[in-house]
Amino acid sequence: MRIVHADFLAKQAIVRHEPLLLEARNAFINTKAKWDSEKGELVHEREALKEELNKAKEMAIEVEQRTEAIRLEKEALQQ
Repeated sequence: MRIVHADFLAKQAIVRHEPLLLEARNAFINTKAKWDSEKGELVHEREALKEELNKAKEMAIEVEQRTEAIRLEKEALQQ
């Protein structure tokens, strides 16, 4: 009789706490989804910054090449 009563009490405890467990589980899932979303945004931002850096490097190389060409042209005109 005690075992049956203990089993009944255990089932009652599960039923009473199930909504809390579901709420905690949903909160965890939502938080994880938010973190994953933020991580994805950060990865996207990092990739965009890398692209901007590469463009800036290319522009710096072009400016350097133009400067060198102008310098050579200036030297040629002076001779």
